[in-house]
Amino acid sequence: MGVWMLLLKLALFYGLCTFYGIVALVKLFFQVVFNGRTTLEVKARPNPPNCLNDPNLGRHNYIKLKDVKLHYVETGDRSKSLIVCLHGFPEFWYSWRHQLQEFKKDFWVVAVDMRGYGDSDKPTGVGSYTSEKLVGDIEELVSALGRKSCVVMAHDWGAFVAWQFATKYPEMVDRLIVMNGPHPAVFHRYIASSLRQFYKSWYTFFVQIPFLPEFVFRSNDVSLINRSFLSHPKNKLTFCEHDIEAYKYTFGSKGAFTGPLHYYRNIGKFLLDGLDTNTSIISKVKVPVLIIWGTEDKYLCKELVQMSSDVCEQCTVRMVKGATHFVQQDSPRIVNQHVHEFLKGKVN
Repeated sequence: MGVWMLLLKLALFYGLCTFYGIVALVKLFFQVVFNGRTTLEVKARPNPPNCLNDPNLGRHNYIKLKDVKLHYVETGDRSKSLIVCLHGFPEFWYSWRHQLQEFKKDFWVVAVDMRGYGDSDKPTGVGSYTSEKLVGDIEELVSALGRKSCVVMAHDWGAFVAWQFATKYPEMVDRLIVMNGPHPAVFHRYIASSLRQFYKSWYTFFVQIPFLPEFVFRSNDVSLINRSFLSHPKNKLTFCEHDIEAYKYTFGSKGAFTGPLHYYRNIGKFLLDGLDTNTSIISKVKVPVLIIWGTEDKYLCKELVQMSSDVCEQCTVRMVKGATHFVQQDSPRIVNQHVHEFLKGKVN
């Protein structure tokens, strides 16, 4: 029975990967037919936009860990408490631009390009992006920065890593702030029982295919960036043209998507295993947690918020009405207020 169930899961998983790959190819084919070869072109961007070198956002630095060299932007007084910011997909350190400016008065803020992203090293192979390696990077980073603990502020994939980091190294996390990123074990359990979340996570299956997703995401001058950040009316009010150019500069080069997509190519194993986790026990998160969630998230169901809160010993939840998945970028004022209150202990 176990072997047949495994075969059924594999057939379903790879069947979905193939289906979404065919859909993407057909769509791309018709775009080429109607729009010509410009569909396949990426605008040359030899120089970074000025916003990426804005001194008001901080200083650019690198740090060498055991396996990789990570790029980060830091601001604030190094003698003050440390906040480490972990971005999601398709993002990089710049997604924390509003928080870098907001919290530099009271904290030493470090926004890192996670491995495979931006100006950080991009090791080859899916095996270079396991959860163990990603969590290990953060443990090494905090230690290399000369600290025994810090506040971790994370979004999306960064939140996925941050949850695991806080579980494995609770003594290194003073407080955990996650934004539109559920606890990974909760997500694995929920996607097995929710058709709505299963449908919202279609891209997770598509990106399992090698090469094609990278090609599709770079087509139409890195069209994924427009779809991610300009598809909602609220985004169009908060993302300036230079912000979009910053993202396209970062993800427009060949190979820029491969490392980030390897994160997802590892999650495929978790999705298969997650179908059997209904009876397993999820370890409680022992550090104080703040969950900030944009209510208009088109990738993740709201039910994941309470489910993630339930695996925490001490958790505060703040829903940001009208905000999208990229809550810290399209509603920075509200998000920063919630973070300030949490860090000062002014929460219910």
